[in-house]
Amino acid sequence: MTKEGKRILKSVRKARVFASETAKAVPTGKISDVFGCLKKPGRRALSAEQMSRVAERGWAGKK
Repeated sequence: MTKEGKRILKSVRKARVFASETAKAVPTGKISDVFGCLKKPGRRALSAEQMSRVAERGWAGKK
């Protein structure tokens, strides 16, 4: 997370979501830098179908 993103998150937490501070997002790298950021050593990647099921459960409020 960028410094700006952290600052916004802190502001929202302090204000209890009643107000927030906005800041311009400044790109610091390439989009390809995020590829593989969720990979865990020794574990297979989830399929698109598995990711969809996880997302559906999350939106439904389930863990």
